[in-house]
Amino acid sequence: MSNLITKIETLLLQESLDTLCGASVIYLTIENNTLLLYNDVREIVNQAITSSLTKINDVERKTKVLEILPQV
Repeated sequence: MSNLITKIETLLLQESLDTLCGASVIYLTIENNTLLLYNDVREIVNQAITSSLTKINDVERKTKVLEILPQV
């Protein structure tokens, strides 16, 4: 699970703003063609967002990242 959090956090910190969305985050949680349970996905995404927000200084990126959890 920590591996998924790290993957999502990397996406949130490095991906272009135009491509950041809930779908791109969900895609990263799919492993071996299996999607995790909804509550597990939300928890993983929430942890990644919380962690990444402490590392983001750009207001526009922070806003975009904050928009992702309601999309999940």
